[in-house]
Amino acid sequence: MQLRTNILEKLEEIINRNDDTVNGIIAQTILNFAKLPNETFIINDVAETSHTSVSSVTKFCKMLGFTGWKEFYIFFRYELDNLKKLNQLHRINPLENTIKDLVANHTVMMTKLLNENLASILELKTMLKTTNKIYLIGEHTHLDLLINFYHQLLGLGFDTSMTTHDFIAKRFLEKLTKDDLVIWIIVDTNQTYLFNVLKHSDKPLPCDNIKFILKENSPILETNLTTRAPIIINDRRKMYTHQIIYNHLFIIFNAILTMLN
Repeated sequence: MQLRTNILEKLEEIINRNDDTVNGIIAQTILNFAKLPNETFIINDVAETSHTSVSSVTKFCKMLGFTGWKEFYIFFRYELDNLKKLNQLHRINPLENTIKDLVANHTVMMTKLLNENLASILELKTMLKTTNKIYLIGEHTHLDLLINFYHQLLGLGFDTSMTTHDFIAKRFLEKLTKDDLVIWIIVDTNQTYLFNVLKHSDKPLPCDNIKFILKENSPILETNLTTRAPIIINDRRKMYTHQIIYNHLFIIFNAILTMLN
């Protein structure tokens, strides 16, 4: 699935093009719900308010490229939540042009990142359904994000352990079983040490149970470790500053948590 524009823009485009059609009515209904103070709603709400049917709303979601209502709502909800945070910033510091640029840039980055990694994020969601234990491995440079993600997973009921590359050891990797899941973030770390650890492991790693989050130029992509589609951070300007990586990880973690909630 490819989202050529963000979802809100796509709905507005449908309304402008097909105002009196079923799709136009459903799009308008969804946007109306999104404008309410408490915009949580379900497929039955949309069907009833638009005087259509659940099957019509489902077909509408598939027309947008989603597998159905649930997947559509996950990404629509995530987009609304991000825009709400940026609107709160607007109220605190009402520099209109600056905030508009910030909202626009964030929306473009979010849409692009989720477009490019949607299949991989959905695969991770499937892997989480069957995992026995989650091992979260990250970097101290983004420790606050890592800790927050870790506690969110614990709150959702997952048996989760967390560590950083500074404390990775061969024994840690060798105790992994086929029922474990490793979410492994490698974006700032010098990867020579990691390669040496993996190279000298006494038993094969369960690579099918490792989901990497990598930069698009990571040498790990050239190895046999990425049997699962990695989640890729791709900065077109090739700058990969701390803030750029931080923003991308923030979007990725929130997308995963939104799917699980």
